[in-house]
Amino acid sequence: MGIMEFGHLIRKNAYIRRINLKNLPIFKGIEIETINRCNGKCAFCPVNVNEPQREYAKMTTDLFKKIIKDLASIDYAGEICLSSNNEPFLDDRMPDFIQYTRENLPKAFIYLWTNGTIVTCDTLIDVLPNLNRLYIDDYSDDAKLSEKAVSIIDTLKSAGYSDDIKVLNDMKHLDGAKILVLNRNVNEVLSSRGGQAPNKKTSEINDKKVCPVKCERIFENMIIRPTGKVSLCCCDALGVYDMGDVTKDRVSDVWFHSQEYIRVRKHMQKKGRKGLRLCEDCDFG
Repeated sequence: MGIMEFGHLIRKNAYIRRINLKNLPIFKGIEIETINRCNGKCAFCPVNVNEPQREYAKMTTDLFKKIIKDLASIDYAGEICLSSNNEPFLDDRMPDFIQYTRENLPKAFIYLWTNGTIVTCDTLIDVLPNLNRLYIDDYSDDAKLSEKAVSIIDTLKSAGYSDDIKVLNDMKHLDGAKILVLNRNVNEVLSSRGGQAPNKKTSEINDKKVCPVKCERIFENMIIRPTGKVSLCCCDALGVYDMGDVTKDRVSDVWFHSQEYIRVRKHMQKKGRKGLRLCEDCDFG
């Protein structure tokens, strides 16, 4: 481990030890997955189209509105992503959901990740006024933008978004523009995603030992699946953990009072990743 990595470990672990679990703030970001399907073939994703698929689930409109109203009741002003481990535009209600979210959460930072393959340019132009940021992952194996991505960029520029678009070749600098087009390798190796990444099944850090860096995700982010079940984090795409159910409880009540959240947070704070399913095989962060 280098000096910079060691410093990161010390700072991250010290930060997590200082978190007051009895006075935990509301999450900084929340992801709402309205349909648990993706048309991508990304080799690093445990739910790509070539992997065994999750039991199909599509969030009801009533549940989506209930979640947004729960957030509005606490005047939520953090980040909200209307996608998670999925392609959001496979849900044809997405433009309406984005508009509903903006109308009810005017202070929130609303964003979306899409691979851009099925969405039309007209739809993007329609939803952009209600988004703070749009990420378009354009996957290839030759480091070139696809024809669809080039078409999207040209159309958005013609619609007046020329100064709002950035094309990036890596994920290190994701801020600074309303529309970020990421030219990505479909076969890239990322984090192990709790040991579930198809091309990186287990942590490769320190000869497969448990990652020594404690993870802040369960203290800062909430992930809601189409059924209303809450996953551990974005790496828990298959819902190994059941942190709560927003069909039965308010979003904030699950966040603050779920016994599973409380248990996992205490464990992470005191013992780190070792002994936690997924976490001990994860090198995220």
